[in-house]
Order: sequence, then C-alpha cells, then structure tokens
Amino acid sequence: MALHAEWLEKMGFRRVGLHATEYVLARSRGAEVHEDMAKIADDLYSLGLVKIYEIGAKPLMIGALGLKGLHDLYKSDPEISLAGMSWLIEAKNWHAYAGTSSGVGIIDLERDLIECNCKACSAKFPNQIAENPDDIAWHDWVMLKEYAEKGKLDEIPVYDMILEKDDCLAVVGDLHIGVPQSLWLPCLRRLMEIHPTHLVLLGDVFDFVEGKPKASHIISFLDFLKDLGARMRYVSGCSDSNAPEFLKTLRRFTFARGPWEPQLYSPHPILVEAIRILTMLRRFSKKRIKVKLANWKVVRFSHGHELGLPMDANPKEMMKKLLENKDLSEIRVIGHCHRSLYRPEEGGARVQRPLSEYTLFFSR
Repeated sequence: MALHAEWLEKMGFRRVGLHATEYVLARSRGAEVHEDMAKIADDLYSLGLVKIYEIGAKPLMIGALGLKGLHDLYKSDPEISLAGMSWLIEAKNWHAYAGTSSGVGIIDLERDLIECNCKACSAKFPNQIAENPDDIAWHDWVMLKEYAEKGKLDEIPVYDMILEKDDCLAVVGDLHIGVPQSLWLPCLRRLMEIHPTHLVLLGDVFDFVEGKPKASHIISFLDFLKDLGARMRYVSGCSDSNAPEFLKTLRRFTFARGPWEPQLYSPHPILVEAIRILTMLRRFSKKRIKVKLANWKVVRFSHGHELGLPMDANPKEMMKKLLENKDLSEIRVIGHCHRSLYRPEEGGARVQRPLSEYTLFFSR
C-alpha cells in the first residue's frame, strides 16, 4: 500500500479509489463474520484510508453505495465519494430500502409489501412495485439519496397483502389435511366457485399431530392453489408447525422403502415433490400477517392457539383476549376453535372449521 500510494502521489492523482466491500460486509453481518476476518477487513480499510490522506488525496469508496455502508462511510467524512451498485444488487434480490421504527432497514418484497409514496412509487400500486426489480431499484435509489441528504428515512408501512378496489380475499382455516374428517376437497371446490384474488390459509392446513397427510394429497392441494391463481399467504397453526411431528412426516416420505433403503437413494418423484412443497410452505409461513383492505382497514391474522386458551373456551372470554390492545381501525381474525364468531362491530372474528361455512370474505 505504501508503494502504491507513493506512485499515485508522483502521478498526481487527487482522488483514489478504495474497494470497501469487505469492510462493509464485515460491519453489517456482525456475528456472522469471524471476528479475526472482520478485524483484518477493518485494518486494511483503515490503512488504505491513512495512505490516501497522507498523499493529500480524497477517497472514492467503491462498492459502498448502499444502506449498509452509507452511514459509516459517508457520514464520517463529507468529502468521501461513494460508488457501487449495492442498491441495484439489493433490488435484484427483491430487497427494498425503507425507514423502520428502529431507523432504516431492508424489506424483503418476496415476503412483504410496502406502501410507499416516494417519487419512484407514488404512481404505482404496491403490488406492482414488488413484481418488478427495476421498480424496486428505482425506489432503492430514491431512498438512498434521501438518506444521504437527511440522515434518516420516514417509516414505510409494511403489509403481507394490500387489496385493491375489486379484489376479493378468502380466508380458510383448519383444513387439517391428513385426518379422515377433513373436508379439504369440498373447500377447494367452493374456492373455485368464488375464485378469490387473494387467499389466507389460517393455520392447521395440514395435521401432522393427529393425522398422516398423503403425498398425493399434498401435491394435489398445492396444484389446485396454483390453478386458482390467487395471491396466497400461509399462517402457521399448532398442528402444522409442530417441529417433531413435521420432521416425522418428512422422514416417513424419505424412508418410504425402509431405513436400510431410503427413498433418498432412489427418489420417487411424488414423494420428492411432497417433501419440496412442505419445506417450501414451512419456509414462507408466518405466525401472523397483516393485510390492508381496500377500505383502508387493517386486518391482523393469526391462528389463535397463541392466545393460550382452550378450544372450548367461552366465546366472550376468547374475544376479550383477542381484542386486547387492539387499534380502533384494526380487525383481528383467528381460527383454531373450529367455531365461527363474527363481530365486526367489535373488530374481531373467528373462522369456522370447513363444514358448511368455511370462508370469510373481505372485499372492497
């Protein structure tokens, strides 16, 4: 570095590039980076800066034009110039810059939607922004400039779904696929009649505790949802999020031929596909989701077992527990109890297990 700095000074350079990517990653990942490697990155960056300043030049930080490096680098010296494509790379990975309650952060638009009124987003619906990496990139660039100028970003509301004027949301809870009394097929037929644009699966879609879902049923279920074409969100329940029982189901498919000749060595396509589907659904499931309706009301969905009440609890007691600390503009919806309870005037609802009425609709 000393030799390079000497020649740069002799050649008259007054702006010197320093690649800061490793430094930025070491600082942003924290515990994920080995302590020794983080220190090496820090030392090399610091030494590079010292040599640049020693020859009277100004630094150009390459690979640092993103939220992860902007604060440490740009704010430390207003004359530092930043370059790089971090904001674009983040957008290609469906990551959007946003203000959060704790400062600034990155929203994963594969899982969430943002309701943003910045110059890049104001003329688009939130669903459009999340579908196009170019729109996300423009949003990230606008946010980055704003953060550089103001040192902060306004908090952006984040939702799992945002409904527009003519959208229809169907909510289905407690299908319990895998037990004999499950009525998932009639439920799917009813959904095809309604043809909703958005679908919330409100927990216990599969029953790994009391039931044994078949691989063919798992595949048929997801194929139907694909054909339905609705935007879907999956809320985990108590019977489909039980980790030991979930792993037993995967083991049942993997070792379908017996422990000494596992299916893994000679995979059957149906069993492999069932394992893939279950793993994917578990990966993208959430304990609770937030949906904004076209009438501006917000609905918070959870399965309901987290309330800690038995399934046969008194309806008034359960509604009181559900509505604790509820915002006036919110509606809270749970399943779990297998009995319907709809009280919009109080802002709460319980979805009945699929029998005669198993869907709850919010439209317009």
